[in-house]
Amino acid sequence: MKSLEVEDIEQAQAIVKNQDDEKKQLYLPQEPVQKTEMEYSRYQIPPNFQIAHQHQIANLVGYESKESKDLCVCCARQINKQKINLLCNLRDLSFLGSGYPLYFSFLKYCEVFLCLILLTSGGYNMLTNAIYGQDCKEDNEIEGQDTSQICKKNWITVISLGNKQEQKTLMFVQEILNLATVIIIIILLQIFRRYQRKLDSECDEADISANDYTLLFENIPLEFDAINSDYDDDLKLYVEKDISKMLNQESSTPNQCLEVVKVILCYNLKELQQLNDRHSELIKQKQNTIKQMNKGKIADTLILENINKKIADLDDQILRFQEKFVDGKGKEFMKQYFTGKALVSLKTEQMKEQVLNFAKDSKRSKELIYQNQVVQIKQAPYPSDMYWENLHITQNEKNKRFVKGFCITILALAGCAGLIYLLLFIQKQQKPSQNQNTSQQSNALVQSIAILLSIAITILNFLLQIVLKYLTNIEGCYTRTEFNISIAKKMAWATFINTSLIQFFIDVVLSDSKKFGAIFSEGGIAYNQNYVFMFNMVIPFVMGLIDFPGIFKKVKQKMLSKQVEKCYFTQEQLNTLYEYPQYNISQQYANNLKTMFMVAFYSPIIPVGILYSMVAILLMYWVDKFNILRRKTIKFSQSAELSIEMTEMIEYILPIYSLSNALFLLYIVGIDYVSVVSWISLGIGLIHAALPMQLFNEKMFEIAEAPPNLQDFYQAEQFFTTDYDRENPAYQLIVLNKYTKKEQENKSIQINNNIQLKNSTPKKLQQSIFKSNNEDVIQKHSDHKTKVVHEQGQGSNRNKYFSSEKMYNSNLQINFINSKQETADTNQKISNLEDSVC
Repeated sequence: MKSLEVEDIEQAQAIVKNQDDEKKQLYLPQEPVQKTEMEYSRYQIPPNFQIAHQHQIANLVGYESKESKDLCVCCARQINKQKINLLCNLRDLSFLGSGYPLYFSFLKYCEVFLCLILLTSGGYNMLTNAIYGQDCKEDNEIEGQDTSQICKKNWITVISLGNKQEQKTLMFVQEILNLATVIIIIILLQIFRRYQRKLDSECDEADISANDYTLLFENIPLEFDAINSDYDDDLKLYVEKDISKMLNQESSTPNQCLEVVKVILCYNLKELQQLNDRHSELIKQKQNTIKQMNKGKIADTLILENINKKIADLDDQILRFQEKFVDGKGKEFMKQYFTGKALVSLKTEQMKEQVLNFAKDSKRSKELIYQNQVVQIKQAPYPSDMYWENLHITQNEKNKRFVKGFCITILALAGCAGLIYLLLFIQKQQKPSQNQNTSQQSNALVQSIAILLSIAITILNFLLQIVLKYLTNIEGCYTRTEFNISIAKKMAWATFINTSLIQFFIDVVLSDSKKFGAIFSEGGIAYNQNYVFMFNMVIPFVMGLIDFPGIFKKVKQKMLSKQVEKCYFTQEQLNTLYEYPQYNISQQYANNLKTMFMVAFYSPIIPVGILYSMVAILLMYWVDKFNILRRKTIKFSQSAELSIEMTEMIEYILPIYSLSNALFLLYIVGIDYVSVVSWISLGIGLIHAALPMQLFNEKMFEIAEAPPNLQDFYQAEQFFTTDYDRENPAYQLIVLNKYTKKEQENKSIQINNNIQLKNSTPKKLQQSIFKSNNEDVIQKHSDHKTKVVHEQGQGSNRNKYFSSEKMYNSNLQINFINSKQETADTNQKISNLEDSVC
């Protein structure tokens, strides 16, 4: 046989690499981490620091590399990732779940809201207060008068509404501008909702995840006679046979069936958690024993051997328990542990959408009867969004826990009110009384207490957030999105009440003194709240920039790295320590909502608060983006539902803004001078908050939904960052272990194949295959495009339920899939032709 030249294998994959290189231009490459190949043990002492470092890198936010498949041995996340540019498009964060791009768009629109308030009523308010206002008095004008009833002129009150108390014409114009502000914000909120829905659709199209193919079944009977006593197999047969039959009844091409890829059953994990808690206690005993032995206080090694035996026995017990969960068999076992919920993954996203649309039909959904019981079918959350440990809690139990938490929250707010009242009382004692001249000393004391009050409110808000997080944890939310919605709403309202309303009620509503003096005198509410605005601008930014949790972890990591041999941490504990702090999106939403509520309530009397808040939100936008991309870990995907609920919350700025305008005008100029314009504004704000504006937006603006994925479950699985079985604690460790080994084997096979191809493939043969493959791909895309155009024209003749082609293309998905598929096709053609030549 004639001798042939050998060429490097990279030339056969040139197109794929060029496509990847184009994408990498957006990112800052990160140095790859050398993976440690060794048997992993969660509880080994001393731990392996290299594994902990790999785990740290694997949990950073970044794009997964297409060239490297090195996985963290404990969490099966990819080690080598591409950094994301800080100036990236928000859609580039869609792989985290659409909730994160939507969060940053939320901040942008909050900034726009504030700009509009400033350009309409706020700017006019500040300018007219400063230029035409004459009602706040200088020190020499208030000698011998009761200073507690007078607006003292200073850098705070000179631009406040109290400075133009007697300017009735200017006040009326202010009311008209306030109404205009309400109307403009209503229009902008609709624009934001439309943008929000559009961004969510684009993120969904760009991201490929397991929930694209998965449905959540609820209300499944806990006890029934399953085929071969196998619950998941029985449910699979019901979907493929009975539900397919229901869909085929309306189909123009019958006898087509749904195909179930996997069924993940949801269990009551309370007993498993108790076993894990016992395991943790034994680990602590082992750690203490090793410490004592190294210090020479314990010489008997039998104690340690006895503990190790107990740990090994408990490991076996937990493993057997998890294996039963994997099997999903046994009527008595399932009756005790099954929660009546299951996740069913179908082969294609179209199949999932067909079943979902059927279930949304209120009439047809009643036909979904499984084991003599109507089941409910919903879109499944992201795999990492589920709170698996809470799925056994009933709705009645959740409601009881919510009521208890609400009562405790009221008591906590009452305690905050007591402390704020005490500080206000002390401040009032420092004010000069009637016929007393003000002094620099008394002014300094009043100012100092105002600053102290702002610091105290900041600390109380922090403590409130801790309490509310604990109360929400015990509520038993089914998903992390539900948890984040619940805690963000509670934090937003609680901190707003604590920051703004408590002092307003104490100083103004419940006060016997004149309302005007209570608002604008030195030490009044306008004076104190100005410092609250300033602290609200600075403190969150500084705390986010410094990142105290991250610093604490780094200090502890350095301390441990100096005593590697004497480290008594388990591998799992060290891995947790090496993780970057998790980003708390619910707390950030709550802080920004609190800021917007503060502005809406106090902008009539403190218009400069709008400027403070604009700076605060702008700073937090960039600090949050920097923290997410460089200093935080995000383990749990976030859906658009959180952002939608927070948009519902932001709409409360309208009734708050309208009400505060009417109230403060009432206190400043009297009810006789408050025109009907203010009451119209209040009525519009309240009606808007009560109406279902999200539904109205969906009816008014049509947004094209993200088209189904081009590839089926098996083809798309390689792009999943995680899956339901990998996240389910019922058998997470078993699945992760199998998944990691499988990926390592695939990597080894791929490396060996590449080496063989590199050493044996003729140069001319590679070039011929490469050219042929490229032409095939171009022709395939051309044929597909022609087919899509044809089908769009013939849409009425298409099968309603079992259409096999997409109506639209996702460029990101096509490029991403083709880069992988072309490599596989090229390698296969080389292999086939190599065999024929030989």
